[in-house]
Amino acid sequence: AGEKERGTMETLLISPAQREEIVLGKFLAIWVFSSVTALLNMASMAVTAWQFSGYLGGLRLHLLGLLWCVVLLLPLSAFFSALCLAIGAYARSSKEGQYYLMPLFLATMPLVFITLVPGVELNPFYSMVPVTGVALLLQKLLLVAQPDRQLWLYFIPVLIPTVVYSWLALRWAIDQFKREEVLFREAERLEIRLWLRRLLRDKEPRPSAGQALFCFAVLFGLMWFSLGLGRQLLVANAIRILAFLFTPPLIMALMLTTQPVQSLALRRPPVWSWPMAFVLAVVLFPPLAELTLFILQQNRDLERLVQQYRPFTDYFANLKQDNPEVNWHRWQALLVFAWLPAIGHELAFRGFILTGLQRRYRPRTAVLLTSFLFALFHMNVFQFIPMFLLGMVLAYLTTRCGSILPSMFFHLTFNTLLLAPSLFPWAQESLVDLFGLSAWARIVLGGSCGAVAAALLAWLTTKYPHPAYVAFLSSDPGLDPSERRPVLVS
Repeated sequence: AGEKERGTMETLLISPAQREEIVLGKFLAIWVFSSVTALLNMASMAVTAWQFSGYLGGLRLHLLGLLWCVVLLLPLSAFFSALCLAIGAYARSSKEGQYYLMPLFLATMPLVFITLVPGVELNPFYSMVPVTGVALLLQKLLLVAQPDRQLWLYFIPVLIPTVVYSWLALRWAIDQFKREEVLFREAERLEIRLWLRRLLRDKEPRPSAGQALFCFAVLFGLMWFSLGLGRQLLVANAIRILAFLFTPPLIMALMLTTQPVQSLALRRPPVWSWPMAFVLAVVLFPPLAELTLFILQQNRDLERLVQQYRPFTDYFANLKQDNPEVNWHRWQALLVFAWLPAIGHELAFRGFILTGLQRRYRPRTAVLLTSFLFALFHMNVFQFIPMFLLGMVLAYLTTRCGSILPSMFFHLTFNTLLLAPSLFPWAQESLVDLFGLSAWARIVLGGSCGAVAAALLAWLTTKYPHPAYVAFLSSDPGLDPSERRPVLVS
C-alpha cells in the first residue's frame, strides 16, 4: 500500500523478479519483523513474570513450555503476516490498509478470549480453529512441568493446521499480487444494492472461486450454529442436512450462475464410472477404517471423546433390538445419517465448490483445496486425515468422470459400509469378523486393498474427462488459457 502511494509499485513490477518472488520477499520481511517483535514481547513478559514470581502464588511458568511457545509462534506469525500482506496488496493506501486491518483485529480477539471461558478445553475441534488451538495448547504447556502423552498428541494437530492456514493465506496474497485489477484499482464507492443487482444480473456460466469459498463459509457457519438443534436426533439431523447442507449450494447455483445444473456437475457420466465408483468404495473402506481406528487408539482420552457422541451411540444401540418394528427405523437412520449426507456433501463440495475453485486455480490445486475444506468441515482433527484422503479420491473421480454422480454413488456406498454395522446385526457380525483378524492379517488386507485402489486410480489417469465437462470449463472467458486442456489432473 505504501508503494502505491509513493508510485514505486510500477518500478517493482517491471523488474526481472517474478511477482511470486516479490511476494515471498515481502512476506519474509514481514515474518521476520513480526517474529522478532513477538519474541521480544515474550522475553519481556518472561522477565516480568520472573521478577514478580513471588506474587503469583502457586502458579509457575516452566522453561520447557516457553521454548515450545517459540516453536508455535513462528507459524502463527507467518499466518498473520500473509493475511496482512494480502490486505495490503488490496488497499490503495496505508490509511485504507489500516481500515481493512481493523476487522481482522476484531475477528482475532474472540478467538483469543474464548480460551478464558470456563469449560473451553483443548479438544479435536478447537485444535483446528486458528489462534484458539494455539492459545489453548500454550496454556497447557506453560502450566505443566512435564507434558503428558495426551498433550503431545495435540501438538501436531495444532501445528499442522496452523501451517496449512499460513500457506493458504500466502497463496491468497500471491494471487492478489498477480491481479492487475487489485493492484491498480481506482477509487470506488461500494453500494450494496447496486452490487447485489449487478451480481444477480450479470451472471456467469459457473461460479467464481470467491463464490465457492463464500459457500463453504456459509455451510461451515450454519452447521456450527445448528449443532444443538432439537433433541430428536433423527429429525434434527434431517433438518440440519436438508436446510443447511443442501440448500446453500442449490440457491447459489440458481441465483449466481446461468447454468446451475452444469455448475453442480450434474451431467451424465460414462458407463464405466459406476462400477469403478463401487469397487473403489469397497476397496478403500478397510484401509481408511484401519487408519481412523489407529488414530483414535493413539488418544488416551478416547473414552471421553466417545462420550461426546453418546446420543448417537444410545440411538444406534436402541436400533439393535430384535424387534420387527425397528426395521423401518433402521432404514430411516441409514437414510438420514448415511445417504442424505453423502448427497449433500457431493452437491456442495464436489459440485459447487470444486467447479468454482477450478475457475481460478489449477485442477490439482482445486482438488487439494476442496479436499482440505471437506476434511475441515467435519470439525474433528482425528478424522481429518481419513476425510482428506477420501475427499481427494472423490474430487479426482469427479474431474475424471466429469460428473458428481459417480462420486455420489461412491459416497453412498462408503457411508453404507460405515454405518450398516451399527444398524443391522448381520453387518455387525461381518465387521467383527473383519476386525477380529490378527494384526498381520489386517495389515495385509489393508495393503492389498490400498494397492488395488492405487491401481484403479492410476488407470483413471488414462481416461479423459467427459467432453461436455471440458467444453463447459473451456467456454468460461475467465479461464486461464493454460488450463484449457483435456487432461484436468495429471
